[in-house]
Amino acid sequence: MKRIFLALFAALPLFANAQEPTEAQKQEALGAVKNVCGMIERYFGGERLLDTQLYEAMGGRGTAFFNDFTGEEEQAVSFFMYVQKHYKGALQTEISAPDLAKCKIYVEPTLTVNTHWGNVDGSAINEVAIADINAVGASNYYIVFDVVQNYPTLRISTPKKIVYDVLHKKITAVITDNGAYINFLNAVEAFSEKDYQTAISLFEVSIQKERNDESLQKRCYLLAVSAAMYMNDFKKAFKLAELSKDDFLIACSGMMVETENGDWNKIAPYALLLEKVVNSQSDLNVFQKCGAYMSLGTFFVASSQYQDYAKAVSYLEKASALGSAEAKFLIFVFSHNEDIPDGMFADDEGIKRLFEAAELGYPPAFVISGIVEEKIRNNNQQAMKWYEKAAKSGNSVGMVHYGRLLVESGKSAEGKSWLRKSLEGDGLEQQIEYYAMILNMYPFVKSRQEVVDMLDGKTPTDGIGETAVAQPAQPVHPTQPALPVAPVRPVQSAKPPVTSATQTPSVGVSTSSGYSSRRYRRPFNPPVDDYKIAGLSVGYVSKQWQAKAGGESIKYGIWEDSKRMNGLQVGVRVEPQFKFGFGLNTGLFYEFYYTRGETLSDDYGEYHEDVMEHSLYLPVHLEYRLNFSEAFQLFFFGGIGLDCGLAASYRMIDENDHNYDVTVDDVYGSDMFPDWKRFNASLEYGAGIRIYMVQLNFAASKGLVNMSSSDEYSVYQNKDMAFSLSYMF
Repeated sequence: MKRIFLALFAALPLFANAQEPTEAQKQEALGAVKNVCGMIERYFGGERLLDTQLYEAMGGRGTAFFNDFTGEEEQAVSFFMYVQKHYKGALQTEISAPDLAKCKIYVEPTLTVNTHWGNVDGSAINEVAIADINAVGASNYYIVFDVVQNYPTLRISTPKKIVYDVLHKKITAVITDNGAYINFLNAVEAFSEKDYQTAISLFEVSIQKERNDESLQKRCYLLAVSAAMYMNDFKKAFKLAELSKDDFLIACSGMMVETENGDWNKIAPYALLLEKVVNSQSDLNVFQKCGAYMSLGTFFVASSQYQDYAKAVSYLEKASALGSAEAKFLIFVFSHNEDIPDGMFADDEGIKRLFEAAELGYPPAFVISGIVEEKIRNNNQQAMKWYEKAAKSGNSVGMVHYGRLLVESGKSAEGKSWLRKSLEGDGLEQQIEYYAMILNMYPFVKSRQEVVDMLDGKTPTDGIGETAVAQPAQPVHPTQPALPVAPVRPVQSAKPPVTSATQTPSVGVSTSSGYSSRRYRRPFNPPVDDYKIAGLSVGYVSKQWQAKAGGESIKYGIWEDSKRMNGLQVGVRVEPQFKFGFGLNTGLFYEFYYTRGETLSDDYGEYHEDVMEHSLYLPVHLEYRLNFSEAFQLFFFGGIGLDCGLAASYRMIDENDHNYDVTVDDVYGSDMFPDWKRFNASLEYGAGIRIYMVQLNFAASKGLVNMSSSDEYSVYQNKDMAFSLSYMF
């Protein structure tokens, strides 16, 4: 449960080193600082009208400024007013020259979030999505110059730091080491170096000193709470969150504190606050939303007082829709264990989400996907694929499965190598315990000795489906501070087990696979496992016009006796698949049409004509696909096609004297082409085949838009022939 709640903090801001500003930017900063230092000296020397220019150079009247005479940090306008009031005449001051070689540069990076699966507490289960928040550039730089301001007549000397904002080309602070902004920048640096205790102390100092900049205070609280979470100091995180008055931080850290205490009644207020925030606050990022949805889904399953399966399913599906592999695996776990009643998930929803999690690279899903392929679908080739992924991700149970199948396929040396590797360290025992705990079943092996027996040539006992020994409902890794993969059946401590002495457990000794056929039957005509949704397409297309009047109909192209106008079609094809073979056939395509008439002669010479058109085409088709195998599918489709002409032109070219050329730049509805409109909608139908990743489409369409410029007849634009070749990936 704790691991689920820790997902809420997976994307709190981290900082990393980025490149330095350019030499030109450094020189610009140096020049700006020298200019401000010079104006300050002149201001103290009696040029009191310089204050307006100083404010402009420093970024405004509210720029932080250390008052040498009161010992307080205040706004620049307050400091200069103090000087005017108490030193009406000239007061000599000298500021040492800023040195670019000794300046310090702080980076506010442009961040990107990448995740990798691993662990943070030395365990052998790579079930934690660790967020690597890396700097891919710099959104801003702060160049800090050290200077000393002297007042010879007053015998006052103050070391100061002048902070230059590279992005806005302004001085943002003239302060001492103890200023709020310097503390903030030093705290960020400590955070980036994972010195969380120092970072928290500096953030707290910055918060205490900063009274005017709410944005800076908010960032300080966010990072301080984050640092406390990474230290597993949840009480400190909660205390800081309360001071921040940020409901999201309060809800997250409150849930963590009460999870430590194991009191579901005390968790509830924070869970309900989190629900309110996530449904009303629009500035949460995807990672925070996923963590919140998973936490709420788990809470509404596990809490006996607030148990609400409909809400639980809704939140888990939301996280899944956002691409959370952990949520998809969690749906599988709840579905498999029947922690959520039948009917709340669609048939085979758990298995579907399991494979989606595996496709997203989620290590705990690899082994289970392999078991399903091997034991349910009898597809050892696909099973081998998942076992190999599990093995190469460091999963010891995956190594056992992979090695076993390699040995069975005749690759004994390689297989035994993986079996021996699975025995290294204590990962095998940890992972057997993990699978037994979250799924109440043994993942083929129950002990290290069984692997040793396999190496000795003894036939292993298929342990899949054997009910595991009851385990206490607690996380495998009770303190890991990163995005989790799956909880450990938290419902065991919150409600009675679904099964009883008179019920058949979902994973029983009597089954060889461990999965009930009711729950995991293969649906009718499902998409192939490695179905490719999108691809690039190129093809031939032709259009013609059909005129109808008085019960008669004729079809024609542009020129006399021509039947069609030929074109080239290129674009992106998109074909998502649903259940039972149904799906969509859509995409976006560019079409280029060109036709040239024959050379004609008359009394004035020889000439020819041509027409060209550029257009966009959007098909919206319902598709039915017969999924015979991964190598071959046959499909049919029908629906609406939408065409939008981008440009169309006509030329008549005199081959002897171009002074007599005629051009119509826009033919749509022109006098020469009155029955040709820019927009068209068509009823379309067609069929196709796919062989592995190569697909052929054949289609035709009947125009639905009457393009006629007259009430006496109707004209429709058809595509009488179209075929395309697509490469799907």
